[in-house]
Amino acid sequence: MIHLVCGPLGAGKTTVANELSETYGAIRFSEDDWLNMLFVPEAPADLMDESPDVIAHWAMDKYPRCREAIWNVCDQLLEQDISIVLDGFAGTKALRDFVRSKAEAHRVAFQLYYVTADADLRRKRVLERNTNKGSTFSLAVSSGMFDLMEQHFEEPQKEELQGAHII
Repeated sequence: MIHLVCGPLGAGKTTVANELSETYGAIRFSEDDWLNMLFVPEAPADLMDESPDVIAHWAMDKYPRCREAIWNVCDQLLEQDISIVLDGFAGTKALRDFVRSKAEAHRVAFQLYYVTADADLRRKRVLERNTNKGSTFSLAVSSGMFDLMEQHFEEPQKEELQGAHII
């Protein structure tokens, strides 16, 4: 089974993904964790001092590379009938449709979880997470990055939400 956790920045996706992984004995994959592991250590030292547009440009080609590496593992797990939880693969309808197509190709069940919260609360959570660096921290997100990501997230529409768990 594929559990796809979707929502805007700071909504609580990683918390929900961790809970799903534990509940269903599924393997969790987070794009941000992989980006942090594979690319952030080699990022320019002053990258986080740059504008959100510069940071986004740096990350733009890295997220698809993370997804490709993750799918190499996920395809094998799904072939072995091992469930997965995807955290962060769902910022656009096209990405969500891609994951649905993977479920169909592997003939496994698909479940969308849409996690959302008020923008002010989400911003507060993100800025606190930057400081606290707790269990759901992967990458520092500035207030400017938060604003930029708000513009790029495509909220699931009515047809996508049929059968989805809204949290």
